[in-house]
Amino acid sequence: MRIIIIGAGVAGLSTYLLLKKHLIDDPSSTLKNHISITIYESHHSRTDVGEANKGSSSLEELSSSTALVGGALGIAPNGMRALRNLDQKLHGEILAHGFIVKHAVFQSARGWTLGKIGWGDMREPEEFCVSIARHRLWECLRDAVGEGVIQYKRVAGVKTGKSGKPVVTFTDGSVEEEAELVIGADGVKSTVRKAIFGDKYPPFYECVQGNL
Repeated sequence: MRIIIIGAGVAGLSTYLLLKKHLIDDPSSTLKNHISITIYESHHSRTDVGEANKGSSSLEELSSSTALVGGALGIAPNGMRALRNLDQKLHGEILAHGFIVKHAVFQSARGWTLGKIGWGDMREPEEFCVSIARHRLWECLRDAVGEGVIQYKRVAGVKTGKSGKPVVTFTDGSVEEEAELVIGADGVKSTVRKAIFGDKYPPFYECVQGNL
């Protein structure tokens, strides 16, 4: 069974780890010897460019979507529990690179405390919200995935092959790949979504303006 994940961001890497745990690493799985999972990503991250290539990176490489993956984010308690269930080591790595937020305090513009809520799930062991740099979260997931899984090729499209299975095509003209399952984790301009819905649901951008 061939599975292709398009996109090596937080969603694509997490999906890979979940599928690997249940379909390959689980001793009771009947598919572990008959399944392969590959991730295709269109851009190298800045950390993958390497020290030898410093100063020679193209504008496209430096401005790619994975060159610097966003700012900070908060992983809610249910997200941290999902990570714990997925991989205890990965859970520990994320805790080590972020910081626990046990409470949220609401204040007025003048600094008055309006309220305070706990950010724990009150289960055992209790999970709390964890604030972490998005890029660091992505690095933890990428390290857990390991080497050789992510293939850096830009996907041109997904079509239905003669067998009825999805076929992935590439912009460099390389050999098309057929799979039993193609998973789109390729962002707002998703190639996979377009293959399913065409132009029916184009990306929607909204600019909200207000007075500060």
